[in-house]
Amino acid sequence: MNRESYLGWRIVTEADFVSMFIKTWFAYISTLRKMFPEAYNIRGDKKYLNVFKCFYQSNVNYNMNISENVLKSLNEVYKSGTNIIINQFPEYYLWDFFKSNENFRYSYKDISPDRNDGLVLGLKVYRNRGTRHSFKMTGFFRFWGTVRGNSFTENIKFEYDFSSISEVSKTILTETPTINEHDYLSSLLNLIQDGIFESFNSECEVKSQTIDRKSIKDNYLGNIERGRQLMRRVFILNAKSEDMKDSSEMSKNSNSYTVISQRPINYFMYHMVAPIRPERDLESIESFYYNNLEKRIKEESIIWFLDFVYRLRNALFHEIIDPLDEQWQLVFKNAYLILKEIVDGNIEYIIENMEV
Repeated sequence: MNRESYLGWRIVTEADFVSMFIKTWFAYISTLRKMFPEAYNIRGDKKYLNVFKCFYQSNVNYNMNISENVLKSLNEVYKSGTNIIINQFPEYYLWDFFKSNENFRYSYKDISPDRNDGLVLGLKVYRNRGTRHSFKMTGFFRFWGTVRGNSFTENIKFEYDFSSISEVSKTILTETPTINEHDYLSSLLNLIQDGIFESFNSECEVKSQTIDRKSIKDNYLGNIERGRQLMRRVFILNAKSEDMKDSSEMSKNSNSYTVISQRPINYFMYHMVAPIRPERDLESIESFYYNNLEKRIKEESIIWFLDFVYRLRNALFHEIIDPLDEQWQLVFKNAYLILKEIVDGNIEYIIENMEV
């Protein structure tokens, strides 16, 4: 008997993890139907899944054991899934492992006590109506004051539609499949920053043509450069790893600087092996921050998994992937182990809270 036959035996034994995943998936859906009967939808299970994610994040009576074994399996799903999707389905990588932040709102105000001069900058991200992965950033920049007795006010509106980010992502991964998380995220952020700066600069250039007085124009150009610096800081902070932030940055609302982020946390694969908590004496605010961060990473990892496993289920049921592929087997094995823990948690919740 040749070596291929022996390897065939191994495939048969390991393929059972795919069967176990399928059976556990149906058990998972059955528990959701019991827990959330109001989410019934004849078209499919997605509504159940969305309701469960909200429930998982907010219900203090729900106890899922996020053990070291669960985290280990989750890391394996993430690592293996990343490698497979980058190499086989690069068009899906962006939205499987990253997200645009529709809650991004940046606001900066510097106004004198007498309100005679000031500067205001605002940035927002919107999802284009009727789309799923189509976004744009809009900006508003206003400054006013008096120079040598001459008053001035400038209002500048600008925007950038970054819906092309999906194609850019695919191109990046196709050309550089070994790109690391940091360089990939930086490429996406640079795309958006360049686009919003181009729109901002274009609008500023149009306005500058109407200014005759040199003193006011110098002031105008100074404020424009200040606006660029403020926006640049947003993108720099967005790209920072959590363990590189200072105490002032830790206190900021993440929605004030996160335009695009990796799920469940920037540079997650790096932090699989490198501790998220710096190995130094921490200030009290830092210790509090990292305690909350470690808790959030566990919770957000499960939320990411719940989204990813749904797409995994779709890919399997629609024969997009080969269940006998060894790489996919590793994904299904670890996905099954995590999903089983979730099902056990659901069953425990039903017994304790729903059965009379």
